[in-house]
Amino acid sequence: MESFFSDGNDFVEKLIFCLHKPEYKNSRIVVLADINTEACCLRKIIPALEGFDYKTIVIKDGEESKCIDTCSIIWRQLLEYKCDRDTLMLILGGGVLCDIGGFTASCFKRGIKYFYIPTTLLSQTDAAWGGKNGINFGRLKNQIGLFSDAELVAINTSFLETQTTRQFEAGMAEIIKHSIIHDPSILDDIDNITISNKDILPLLKKSVAVKSYYVNRDYYDKNERKCLNFGHTIGHAVEAVYQDEVFHGEAVALGMLAALFLSSKYCGLSEDKQLYYSNKIRTILPHLPKIHDKETYKIYEKLTFDKKNTNDNINFVLIREVGEPAIDVAVTQDDIIEAIKYISVI
Repeated sequence: MESFFSDGNDFVEKLIFCLHKPEYKNSRIVVLADINTEACCLRKIIPALEGFDYKTIVIKDGEESKCIDTCSIIWRQLLEYKCDRDTLMLILGGGVLCDIGGFTASCFKRGIKYFYIPTTLLSQTDAAWGGKNGINFGRLKNQIGLFSDAELVAINTSFLETQTTRQFEAGMAEIIKHSIIHDPSILDDIDNITISNKDILPLLKKSVAVKSYYVNRDYYDKNERKCLNFGHTIGHAVEAVYQDEVFHGEAVALGMLAALFLSSKYCGLSEDKQLYYSNKIRTILPHLPKIHDKETYKIYEKLTFDKKNTNDNINFVLIREVGEPAIDVAVTQDDIIEAIKYISVI
């Protein structure tokens, strides 16, 4: 898999160079976008498509579109466009587009090549990397999917200017996660970052380096890569209950607050460090949504379907210290419920 990073100034030139490599230059191109990226981002890649036979497929935005019905719409359009196995899909969007785009491309005619052009901070730091893609099923997160790598991840940080402050903050959650599990220095660079700040590019590269470290050591998520699930156990359950009311990054941030709380009970994390990193999360994501205490048991119920569970144990990624994650920590029902109630009141 190849990649490049751009602040926007040389993005088109870099994308043109990649598209004109021998393996792609004769391909039919399909751009997969959602209604938002079609309106805000598509024009930034159109100059790179000059001379190509390309079509667009546009789907609804939001987590609810990450389902088998949307896959059917995409596959039907690919067939109508008479796409063959040499078709190249350019996936232009955030985390939902990366997940469903990679999944549909990997299944169509047993697999066509695809590029990720992620447009949100969340997708640029996390969703576009690592080969995991898929869809939700039965209102449960990522139950159907596979491992498949994009040919290219093309990062253009100028796309971030299309995000709201709340969306940008949600993306910072994954960067914070990478700092807590592996590289504490990332948090030293994070406080003054804004949507328009060009300094996001080196921070993004450091964050992606953490993701790549774990993916390269454990691609199929059997052991060390599980560290990247810090905050995701309760986070995915919150997302399943609240759906589009909560962004993925916000749910992960809430999950990290719960995981820090549990780390102090199960892994010896000091109370001072728990509070320090919890306060960091809340400072960097000041618009975190409220979790209602009445939803505690609904959230717990969703946890029982988590893919990381084994032998009826609900497993968590916790930390002994910052940079020292612990995987497959079995947590009792009472403590999980206490952790969910904890994030509903802080």
